[in-house]
Amino acid sequence: MEQIIGNELTKDKVILELIALLKKNQRKDTANDIFEMAAYIDGVEKKLDAVIDELIYVKKQLHEMQEKQDGKSLKKALSEATDKLDNCCHSMKQKLFEIKTEVKAKAQEIIVEVKQKGKSALYKTVEFFGIKDKLEHVRQNVRESLNDVNQTIDKIDAFGNGLRESLRQATNAIRNFADKELIGYETKEKRFSKTEAVKKPWQLKKRLLSGMELHLNASIEKLDYLSMNAGLNKRKEKMVEHVENERNNVDNLPVVQEAALTVASVKERRGR
Repeated sequence: MEQIIGNELTKDKVILELIALLKKNQRKDTANDIFEMAAYIDGVEKKLDAVIDELIYVKKQLHEMQEKQDGKSLKKALSEATDKLDNCCHSMKQKLFEIKTEVKAKAQEIIVEVKQKGKSALYKTVEFFGIKDKLEHVRQNVRESLNDVNQTIDKIDAFGNGLRESLRQATNAIRNFADKELIGYETKEKRFSKTEAVKKPWQLKKRLLSGMELHLNASIEKLDYLSMNAGLNKRKEKMVEHVENERNNVDNLPVVQEAALTVASVKERRGR
């Protein structure tokens, strides 16, 4: 995926040229929708890259995790969750590459048609709506990944709680055997546990994935606005064209009437 790193849609020359063209032809709303859609897609990719970076850290963390008997099940569960999320992230990265390529290709196509056929070709911006299905597919992947991350966090919590409870019971069993007062752990201040350190990168991934979902929701919403605005602009211009035609017909009416009178006069003279 190295070919698209740093290649933001909002800084792409073709996208910026199309936006300038739209503004020049009184399509400011459409220009804003396209720019904001591009910005949201860029935002999704940045957060996805951050998740991938976090997965690299988690893999290192897992590699360094000691192979203690009581931690083997947790390490195995985390390894499986990490591999699954890693595969899903790279799949989403490829899908985003396809979406960005399609957006730029469509922008270039519109620019060429405007130069050949005039501003009427700007109505083709509605065809950006075609990427909606792909964005929705990525959003579904994000939601599934978010659900997996939540389940992983729950497993870490369950493991930590179980381990702490086992240690407390063992400690109190020994104290009871030695006729010492039992420790009331529920009244003691909770200390930062090792499982909290394991959970921290997963909590960050949860925030990043949630942010990706918000950006995807916004980009899909912008596509809806883009489609709606394109339709409104088309109807508005047709109405203006109709009014101008009616006005031209009214302006030409005296000329038509004069011509009709001339024809009638010629026929009358011939009849004589």
